[in-house]
Amino acid sequence: MPRQSIVSPLGEAAWAKILGEAAEGYEEGDPRAWSINLLLDPSQPETIAFIEQLEAAFDEFHGKAKVANNGWPYKDQVDKDERGRPTPTGKIQVTFKRKEFTSKGNQKSAPIVVDAKKKPWPVDMLIGNGSKVKVAFSPWPWGTPTGKGMSLELESVQVIDLVAYDKPAAVDAFQEEDGYEVATPESATPFQAEPACPMPEPSGFAAQLKARAAQVAAEAGELTEEVPF
Repeated sequence: MPRQSIVSPLGEAAWAKILGEAAEGYEEGDPRAWSINLLLDPSQPETIAFIEQLEAAFDEFHGKAKVANNGWPYKDQVDKDERGRPTPTGKIQVTFKRKEFTSKGNQKSAPIVVDAKKKPWPVDMLIGNGSKVKVAFSPWPWGTPTGKGMSLELESVQVIDLVAYDKPAAVDAFQEEDGYEVATPESATPFQAEPACPMPEPSGFAAQLKARAAQVAAEAGELTEEVPF
């Protein structure tokens, strides 16, 4: 099957690791990669048509072969309830991944990320969960002794609606306690703060001109006193 690029329906981004350098794998030995999960509503016609498109690509790769464990690049999204039990959320989770190196050891570039107008996305603007995105990808076949599978090679992402990623501060895990408190200086400069001396506002334009002249003369006198020769 020739390489083809497919664009996903609009969905919600989850755990987007697509900016900058490739991220470390979840488990020891996993290759570094860029990745993003796309959450889709299974009741939408666009989602159904998309899944049918992926199934057709699988059949074109493998025919009616046995599907390996985790052979599909999508599954029902599962979250934990208040008791920690896995519970389906009602959404479909589609996984896209781009490994840092090819099977021959050649380094890949990071996926392209653009905004709604196809302008380059800032590397330092993280994409939070719930952002509305589309993903461009290529399906790739693979096989094991136990069955066949298909992965979705991440190529580019278009951010339509951003939900900013708020990284919690490292100290947010603590609460204030009774105990030692560091003395914090009031100012970062080596000078003492001086009280301001308010000047009365002169009335009339002539009075303003006189006040300006007096100020200029005073400043000139100060400069003369400071000259060391």
